[in-house]
Amino acid sequence: KEHQKTRTIYLPKGEWFDYFTNEHYQGGEWHTIESENFGIAMVRSGSCIPHAALVQSPSLLAWSRITLKVSSRSETKINTQLVK
Repeated sequence: KEHQKTRTIYLPKGEWFDYFTNEHYQGGEWHTIESENFGIAMVRSGSCIPHAALVQSPSLLAWSRITLKVSSRSETKINTQLVK
């Protein structure tokens, strides 16, 4: 529903976290999630999400440098360079 500030979602078994708030949730059950600004983006613990600098066009992306955001209880950011 438009302008809805909470949503009840089911998370499969495992450990999950809200991508925007980093709040952790246990899977295998229903959760009511509150989100005012960004929507809801749940990520399973242990996932690795590549990030690149914001650009006006994909052709301008610096593919030789990315940041990997690894989700876990003690969130870690790993800087890496792609090897050709």
